[in-house]
Amino acid sequence: MLAEKLIGEAAVICDADRISAAGWAIQNFGSDVFVLDDAFQHQQIARNLNILTVDATNPWGNGRTLPGGILREPVSQLSRADCVIITRSDARTSGQLQAKIERVHPGVPIFLSRMNPAQMREVGTNSLVTDSNQMKALSLGAFCGIGNANSFFNLLRREGYAVNYERRFRDHHNFTQTDVDEIVRDAQGKGAQAILTTAKDAVKLRSMKFGLPGYVVEIEIEIDRADTLRQLISSSIGQG
Repeated sequence: MLAEKLIGEAAVICDADRISAAGWAIQNFGSDVFVLDDAFQHQQIARNLNILTVDATNPWGNGRTLPGGILREPVSQLSRADCVIITRSDARTSGQLQAKIERVHPGVPIFLSRMNPAQMREVGTNSLVTDSNQMKALSLGAFCGIGNANSFFNLLRREGYAVNYERRFRDHHNFTQTDVDEIVRDAQGKGAQAILTTAKDAVKLRSMKFGLPGYVVEIEIEIDRADTLRQLISSSIGQG
């Protein structure tokens, strides 16, 4: 998904050995800036800016690190962050969460963000849905294989979509035709007239056949004080 969205803008590289991958990118692409995903705890690579994201709907889990909980590192390691972005900050706990972050890391810049639907397109054809009200008049099923499935389903309902069936898969699930057939069958049993999924999942569904109309919900991130965050990033790479 990222590779397609960033054509002509950046190279997207997947490699378990990030140091080797960085060296390869420098040699082959002349890369001089790297954005590492899911790398706060990957300290083998020196970085100019540590951006930590914290999900307001479930920031600390049960307070334990893997495999006993969801945390990659203890909460105390938040002190290594150069800035913190609270995601899904429309959650009611975001105010308390800011206070907790400030206690652990006084003075760290904190940015609030939220996820909003941007557009909807048909699975396979990429045809845009131009009338969202027509879609909201339908009975819908929804499925996804992302880290926080509830956030996707809640977003749909918040925006007025009548989701009467939902199905969760593990993060990064590789979908099969059998999966899709089961989803469609079960959704139809709940009266669904169409199926919704995420852009992350859609890249794995292009070869699948849907027994119902299938649509991809594109999500965009809205960040408060975005210009300040951009300046922080630019300064870290010597462009400020």
